[in-house]
Amino acid sequence: IYSHRQLILPLLAIFTLLQLVVLLVFGYTPYPDSEGYILLAQEAIEHGEPYPVSSMLFDYPFLWNAGSINAVALSLVLFHSVTPLLILYALMKGATAWLFYLFVKRIVNEKVALLALLIYMLYPANYGEATSTLSELPFMFFIILGLWLSLVKEKYLLGGMMLALANWFRPMGFIFLAAIVIYLLVKRPRKLCLLPIVGYVAVVLLIGTVRD
Repeated sequence: IYSHRQLILPLLAIFTLLQLVVLLVFGYTPYPDSEGYILLAQEAIEHGEPYPVSSMLFDYPFLWNAGSINAVALSLVLFHSVTPLLILYALMKGATAWLFYLFVKRIVNEKVALLALLIYMLYPANYGEATSTLSELPFMFFIILGLWLSLVKEKYLLGGMMLALANWFRPMGFIFLAAIVIYLLVKRPRKLCLLPIVGYVAVVLLIGTVRD
């Protein structure tokens, strides 16, 4: 009997491949924020520190999304280019689509999940997002991964850790952590609400320790 599941991997492969084709044809997109990330990453490399550079901490008008800038810096150090990072972002976008499909399938059913995935694939902006170093793409990947681990797989500790990584790229992960904690307080044994908090705090402390 034919199953919609047979379509999922080919669709995800096409979706990811098309992003890589767009990247190959059009290359890097120099959005103002993305250009700012690269400049700050280069500055951090020159000082031999992660962003934000300690000696210039009080010179910044505000602190940008540290995870994105440090990801750019790592790509520049390892490859002298942001292209490998953008390739990784394209793969993360494909994984985000897969997690999105799994969520809809769990909440509704397989047919609706397939339709949602097709709509997601047809949205034009999804094909250009991996051509810049902006924070939205990795943020959404780690947010969806954290929610999936917590609410579907019930791996609350690991889910909290992913939300902390999302927060490092874009400081809104705490909102989703609060939503998961509230859900656990209402729907699950209350002691479970500590697990995502512990995972979240552990990663925040780890990032802070590496930063010091």
